[in-house]
Amino acid sequence: MNTQEVHIMVDAHVHIHEHFDLNRLFLISVQNFRKVLNNFQIFYPFQSFLLLTESSGVNQFDRLKSLAGKEDDRYDFTLALTGEAETLKVTTGGGQELYVVSGKQIVTSEKLEVLALGLDEDYPDGRPLTYVLEDLADKSCLKVVPWGAGKWLGARGRIIETLVASWNGGPLFLGDNGNRPSFWSLPGVFDKAAAKNICNLPGSDPLPFKEQEKKAGSSGFMVRGALDENAPFAALKTMVVEAPQALTCFGSPEKPVPFFKNQVSMQIAKRRRSQPHH
Repeated sequence: MNTQEVHIMVDAHVHIHEHFDLNRLFLISVQNFRKVLNNFQIFYPFQSFLLLTESSGVNQFDRLKSLAGKEDDRYDFTLALTGEAETLKVTTGGGQELYVVSGKQIVTSEKLEVLALGLDEDYPDGRPLTYVLEDLADKSCLKVVPWGAGKWLGARGRIIETLVASWNGGPLFLGDNGNRPSFWSLPGVFDKAAAKNICNLPGSDPLPFKEQEKKAGSSGFMVRGALDENAPFAALKTMVVEAPQALTCFGSPEKPVPFFKNQVSMQIAKRRRSQPHH
């Protein structure tokens, strides 16, 4: 156990899309974390985490795991196993370390999402929100209900409000999102949730477009603590669950023009996927 306390930087909503350049993803995420610390006037050593949120049918974590301990000229980083099945240690060419943790993005029957951070097994889409959250209580993951553009309005917004008001099922978090635009303020339910110790675990949520890997590490949270090198995610999870009010969130909202551009691109991509193939 490493008993030295350090600043721990965490991006709690990371997708590795197929076309992403992994060298850039890891290098830029560490640079983004460093930039945030500099803004806070913190210049000490730090540890960092990218918590994956993989959609159904996607498993980039297993792809990374298969590279652990192997030399590959394509990559300017090395990957090593840890004592946790769900955690890999990345060391960049410049000697910076970061942990990558497996996790799932689960779509509920209400078309809301649940992030199961640290879950290292497949989980089906299409079940009701409360069922998913209760079911995940038996698994050693952090449960986050992430904000999504348009997803917390109207009837679905009322579902989130009801969930927060009635929740008494153990640790739960909401998640702000690096794609929330500057003109769209953080919903008031975040304040109501914080009053019930349902705190904010934000993340960058890179979209499946060119150069979005550079978003990793730009939104998230930081906490001070000591990590166990053999079980780093377990140590992080304990800090987050036991003292969620000690977390400091960071990240800037998306500018309006890129936000609208990305939303249009996402709709086009969805339409293409739903069209029958001939």
